[in-house]
Amino acid sequence: MQVATSRPPETIELDGAFNARIVAWYDDGHPRLIRSSALDHLTQNGIHELARLGVTTIIDLREPGEESPRQFPGIRTVSVPLYHLSEGAPKTGELASIYRFMLVQRGNELAEAVGTIADNTNGATLVHCSMGKDRTGLVVALALLCMGVPRNSVVDDYATTERSLSSSMRNDILMQIALDAPEEPLRSQTVSMRLTSPASMMSAICCGLESVGGASAYLCSHGLDDVKLGRLKNTARKMRRLSILHCSDIHAGAGEGVKPDVDGLEALDRVASYAHALDLRPDVLVCTGDLIHKDADFYPRVVEGLHGLAQSLDVPLVVVPGNHDDFDEARHLTNGALPSLPYRLRVAGYDFLMLDSSEGDVPESQLVWLRRQLRNPDAQPAVLVLHHSPVPSIMPSLAKVALHNGDKLGEAMDSGVVRLVLAGHYHHAMCGVFRGVPVCVAPSLAYEQEMSVGPEWVSCVPGASFFVEELYEDGELRTTMVPMPPQEPVLFTVRAGSSTHRERRVESK
Repeated sequence: MQVATSRPPETIELDGAFNARIVAWYDDGHPRLIRSSALDHLTQNGIHELARLGVTTIIDLREPGEESPRQFPGIRTVSVPLYHLSEGAPKTGELASIYRFMLVQRGNELAEAVGTIADNTNGATLVHCSMGKDRTGLVVALALLCMGVPRNSVVDDYATTERSLSSSMRNDILMQIALDAPEEPLRSQTVSMRLTSPASMMSAICCGLESVGGASAYLCSHGLDDVKLGRLKNTARKMRRLSILHCSDIHAGAGEGVKPDVDGLEALDRVASYAHALDLRPDVLVCTGDLIHKDADFYPRVVEGLHGLAQSLDVPLVVVPGNHDDFDEARHLTNGALPSLPYRLRVAGYDFLMLDSSEGDVPESQLVWLRRQLRNPDAQPAVLVLHHSPVPSIMPSLAKVALHNGDKLGEAMDSGVVRLVLAGHYHHAMCGVFRGVPVCVAPSLAYEQEMSVGPEWVSCVPGASFFVEELYEDGELRTTMVPMPPQEPVLFTVRAGSSTHRERRVESK
């Protein structure tokens, strides 16, 4: 039996349905659990998409009177009506009352639906009701909680439904509510019932379940056997919250001054093929500086390559300068394709905060900005991005070129909001901890440090690698270095602090 894993929900297009997303995956990347609205009007393209997603079981939670379950070739459809009311599914009423009724009166049916999910370990299970909101939301939440998905992730998925309703769909529902519940207070209650999926509602449900021992205990008390529960519990891995493809130190044009066959741009082009071959699905592409070696004329090509890679991965791009870079010139030569620093970008519920350490330290003005960002009431868990690592290299020659004002950066970080620091500069892979926060230093796409040359030297050999960093709900960080061979003889050996580094500019007072 394949192991199942989950990651942040992924919205999908099912032509003829809406509110469709994958909420759990197998460890090979194939969908495990999908939720959606009713499939009655699925087009041929939508049917093809079911096949592509590997759907083998559909659970229809609707009442017999709503519409008869549709059959699809090669897919088993299981009908599990949840309400069992003579008048059919409720059209009016209070949202909290609907959930209270299902949890108190229909525990056996909920256990049956979740058990059907557990039984299907050969392909994806799609769960739907009419809108894919309440009945589907509750069944999916129970299944995810049994899988070990953290409560806040379950709540986030539930709340996504409200945000996915189009304006035209909302208008159609409001028109129907005007007929079903023309008078107050029933009308307001019904609007809330039909159109909202507030996070507070699912939070309250999770609290109620915890008071009886959790979702597993609740379902077992209503007939879910240990075998099926085990299939859910034992097949679940950690919920991944954030995946980053992290590259650094491209040094475009280095071949002209180091060795003709050094080409960081060529390595950058190869990252896409490696990412696709590994089926990497990052949330963001990060490049931590030294885009060029010396020649600014290479900036347009580097920026074009980075944007092309981000586009191929369908992710946003984050770039900061290194000690070889002049970002003002880079922005000028690329028609403003690079942002001014510092800046913030929100990705997958994280605030990426980009800083300029190209002179070897973070300017005081940016530290003030950083403090303000981290202490903002709207602040999300943060990832700091800069070129120079606040953690020194193991190599004495490189330890000297760590971030000069790391102590001030640490003071600015003292808010408990920062979850990860990303850097480059050393040309060798490194992970460490700074002020209790993990630090990942990506290797270079141009050339790598030779680590055995002694404390006073810097020696580089051909090599191109990048990092993949994955943050999980429980705080675990997994960092993988992806090498892109081949290796060649030594490129150069110079005394540390010589021509391989741009001289530090000193501001006049």
